[in-house]
Amino acid sequence: MGSVEQIDQIATWLAQFGSSFPHITMSLQPLPTPVIFNLNDGQYVESILFIGFLPLLLLLVLMVALMVYYCIVNFSSDSSKSGKKRCCSANICCYMVSGVFIILLSLAGLAAAMFLCAPASEEIKTAITNLDPANSADAVNKAPDMHSSIKQKLTQYGTEIADELSNDEQAAASWRDGMKTFSEFPTTEFPDDAGNQISGVTNKLKVVEDYRYWTSIALFAFYSLIAILSFIGVCVKSKCMVIGITCALFFALAICHLSLYLQLSGGVILSDYCQNPEEAQKNFIQMPACENDDNLKTLEEFKGTVGGLERAITDLINTMANSPQSYKDLGSELESMMTTIDELVQVKQCDFISQEYAKITQSLCGQYIVGWWAVMLASLLVSVFIAQLLFFAPCVWRTFETYEEHSYGAYDEATPFVRPTSFQRPQYTQRQSVTLSFLRQSNDDLNFSANDKQPPPF
Repeated sequence: MGSVEQIDQIATWLAQFGSSFPHITMSLQPLPTPVIFNLNDGQYVESILFIGFLPLLLLLVLMVALMVYYCIVNFSSDSSKSGKKRCCSANICCYMVSGVFIILLSLAGLAAAMFLCAPASEEIKTAITNLDPANSADAVNKAPDMHSSIKQKLTQYGTEIADELSNDEQAAASWRDGMKTFSEFPTTEFPDDAGNQISGVTNKLKVVEDYRYWTSIALFAFYSLIAILSFIGVCVKSKCMVIGITCALFFALAICHLSLYLQLSGGVILSDYCQNPEEAQKNFIQMPACENDDNLKTLEEFKGTVGGLERAITDLINTMANSPQSYKDLGSELESMMTTIDELVQVKQCDFISQEYAKITQSLCGQYIVGWWAVMLASLLVSVFIAQLLFFAPCVWRTFETYEEHSYGAYDEATPFVRPTSFQRPQYTQRQSVTLSFLRQSNDDLNFSANDKQPPPF
């Protein structure tokens, strides 16, 4: 019970926090406070879109900072000039720690989406489904037809059944009164289906929640995968793999901030709704028409009449040895009529409708809004640690480059030793005979330069 109260307190604070964002239109005009949730208002929609630009502005700042960082900062690890390495093993530790935090935050975001948003969403869809006019459409449409069919059978078999009940004067009189009341009941007293437009909202909510649920799972799984791949690149000390992961991190950073755009807009919308749900409810879902107390009272009295007829004919069937099939059919139709009236009364009660809308508001402004903002906070922190990975990545791959340059592997790649597939006979110059003239010429080539005078050949 304490956890529920804590969630309600957090939800109340989040509703106040989200609604406190300045609602400014594209023409830089603030909306009057308190802001009422109304998606049919163009200025309100503009203010929500304007608030959503904040994550995109943060993305622009991060991209510019990374561009300056990558272009200006010297990532060289040459120690011959500076006397010490600019990049050290501490960068690898920070790189690994940032990846660990990305995985932990992704798991936290998934937990919020699955254990806070999903159960609340199911409760909301259940409540809206209960209010869906499609649930009562069948009962509304078949009630007049059932009344006409039963009325026809009472006219055909009513007198005969009354004669069968003549042994009990009270039962026979009750049957005749019930027949008269049933026949005189106007079908216009049955409620109609006009004005109920809940089914469209149900379908939209289901589609939006499905997209939100599976998109959250896909995004957090993607962030975790990149972090795991970065660990593998560090463990195998692969410069190329770290560079490839860095390129993927830029893509992940952009995707994360685009998701933050939608999450922040949705969080502010939820906060505005929860600040004043009574006013917002008028613009959120069209309230289905509920019957007044007089109409419901008439239906309840008619239900009592049908119940009396059903009990009378059931008792008659039980006392007869071979009851006609027509009596059994009439009893079944009367029982179905009672079930139909129960459905109509339940759906058209104003108390029932108010209770279902209270469940919608309680779920939206309780677990759901807490889970929504928790997922957004996890996404924001993931983007921060992705930016840290991008800042540490150049020093990490330069560290691996230094390792490769001083290892035998780097030497082998620069001057590889390739063993020939077959032995090749070396080629030598043609052998000359050793004569006095040959020896004299070789001696002259060794002892005289080009400018010295040489004796004539012998």
